Amino acid sequence: MGKPLKRVIVSINEGSITKVLGPWLELVIEDEANILDIIMKVDEIINSKGGFPLSEYKGLLHMLYNPITGKFYKQVGVHAYTEPGKFHNVRDNVRQVLPNGATVVLIPNAGCIGEWEKVLEYKEFSKAFQTHKSLCAII
Repeated sequence: MGKPLKRVIVSINEGSITKVLGPWLELVIEDEANILDIIMKVDEIINSKGGFPLSEYKGLLHMLYNPITGKFYKQVGVHAYTEPGKFHNVRDNVRQVLPNGATVVLIPNAGCIGEWEKVLEYKEFSKAFQTHKSLCAII
């Protein structure tokens, strides 16, 4: 038998991405998936539909996450909840396994953020993410 699976709902509040995916996306993912796994799955779906719509980024993960710091950029809004008032702090704990039925809301450019971080160049991002994945596998 295969690995256990769960369902997660994802919303990405960015107009050009919403045009590709629609307002909500239901994913069936591995049971131990975390927020980064979910974003990588969304990137796979976007790439299967013609590629990432924002030319300055190579994908959603590149746009949202800095593998050198192990954190989302300051301008990114990221929320995960299973029911109203039951939030999961995936911003500060990217390795946290999300429960079945979780809803994830990603806001790539949250308007209420005062500080803005420069996104890594893709080559630097890719190199750092490969190291980051290796370290995650060890932990």
